[in-house]
Amino acid sequence: MAAKLPFFYGFTGPNIATESGCSSSMIAMELACKSLQREECAVALATGANIILHMDTSAKMVWAEDGIRKTFDESANGYGRAEGIAILVLKRYSKR
Repeated sequence: MAAKLPFFYGFTGPNIATESGCSSSMIAMELACKSLQREECAVALATGANIILHMDTSAKMVWAEDGIRKTFDESANGYGRAEGIAILVLKRYSKR
């Protein structure tokens, strides 16, 4: 997907896919910022996605210790995984 989407939309420039576990989105943003600083591009897109492919593994991590979900409650004591995607459009400030 990392190579197909830029081609489909006609984007030019470097295209890098990263996989580093939990920090892939931050690494994508760091690489995009470095590319902007080196003036390799005028606009950069940094994206990240999380897709849950195996529900068996994820279902075990959804419930709190007491088995009750308490989202945004101060007594919350568990962890829930979710799917998501984010796209940041980064651009250099003009030089003064």
